[in-house]
Amino acid sequence: MAFVYMPALQEAVLFGGRGANADLGDTWTWRSGCWTPVTPQTSPPTRVASAAVYDAATGVALMYDGAGQMGGAGPIVLTTDTWAWDGVNWKQVATSGPNVAGVAGTDPVTGHVLLFGLARNGGAPETWRWDGAKWQQLSPAHTPPGLSAPTLAVDPVNNRLLLFGGQVYGQGGKNDTWTWSGTDWVLLAPATRPPARFRATMGSWAQGRGTILIGGVGRGPLLDDAWKWDGTNWSQLASLSAPRSDAAAIDAGGQLLFFGGGGPSGRYGDFETWDGAQWTRSTLATPATSPPDPIRLTGQSCSARPSTAKARALGGYYTLRPAPRWTDTGDYVHTESLLLQLTAPTTNGYGPTRINFYAFPLDVQADFGSQATAHSIAVEDATTHNRFTSRGTITTSVSDCSVAAAAAAAFGYAVASENGYWIFVVHRNRLLGIKIVGTGGISDQALQDALGMIGSITWTF
Repeated sequence: MAFVYMPALQEAVLFGGRGANADLGDTWTWRSGCWTPVTPQTSPPTRVASAAVYDAATGVALMYDGAGQMGGAGPIVLTTDTWAWDGVNWKQVATSGPNVAGVAGTDPVTGHVLLFGLARNGGAPETWRWDGAKWQQLSPAHTPPGLSAPTLAVDPVNNRLLLFGGQVYGQGGKNDTWTWSGTDWVLLAPATRPPARFRATMGSWAQGRGTILIGGVGRGPLLDDAWKWDGTNWSQLASLSAPRSDAAAIDAGGQLLFFGGGGPSGRYGDFETWDGAQWTRSTLATPATSPPDPIRLTGQSCSARPSTAKARALGGYYTLRPAPRWTDTGDYVHTESLLLQLTAPTTNGYGPTRINFYAFPLDVQADFGSQATAHSIAVEDATTHNRFTSRGTITTSVSDCSVAAAAAAAFGYAVASENGYWIFVVHRNRLLGIKIVGTGGISDQALQDALGMIGSITWTF
């Protein structure tokens, strides 16, 4: 599994991994709490155990190596190719490379991607550097031993790559801490060290000023412990909600997110999140289930990857990019407030599914009071007045989110055979509304299209 955050795009890309019954070769993006399935023109073969990292020099996610069953089934095939994800498509940038099973990270000292691994033909340790076009083997004066499944991440305090653990064949797991100086490996001697392990995961957390280590395989059952490296020493944190190995980590600013991997109950398709004080396990919005409902994105963006269609101006309020094959109904009953109504293609499933965009002709503070917010307006409409929404059953509580950086609040509703979501947005004392509604249900694809249109909004007032 490759899971890499791309700061230039403010989203993460997920590729492959091992599913419940077969190896995977699908691509997903994660942005502000939303998962979006992507169908690129070119895609790597299915694979697991890849080394993946963000290459800051070129602005792509780089994925090297792996092993997979071609087509998701059949014999295991080892690969040594390298692929790059630019946010739209995968491109094979090297057909062959080091014959190692390794881990990768971006070296803060040189800016290059560094690969450390165990040679498959003999088990010797090898260190390699990606120059933007090919892999170059380095010859440091010192090196960790040949390690299987160590973990590698940036130490944000010292601005160095940090390597921990791994397994030496015939010797078991290790608990050594190494750092890369830019030219050589240095073995550290912290006063406290986590127990030996391999197949663990480390994540670099800039805001938390440390590197967080979780789980892995020790000398017995899977581990559920967590540790923080503060630049000089390890200290133990609260334990995870469940044992976990083989996860991937991304720095989400105020939180460090660990995704996927596995435990005693099987494969995981969820997040374990550290906020500096406690762990929170969330099954929200994972490829193992389905894309999220917008009303669940508390404190997040009610949007997904924006559509790439031509922008359309709506009433001098904002522009948006309609999703492909969604059609303008032209059926505007409330002409004083309804700016646009689009219908999803029938191939999305269920039907019809519509999205309506409104600009209500009122002054927020004058009509709702000087302390009014998107949340208070949504609560008032959902629980008492039904001033804007159709009378029916409110199916969820009101949750806060954002639309184009403006405060928003959303809730679900159902009336007759329809069900959907209302999103209220307050921007510059104006109230705007978005309604996503379906008959009998809303398909995952229709919901993602709708969230993509919301994600494309740009204010013009």
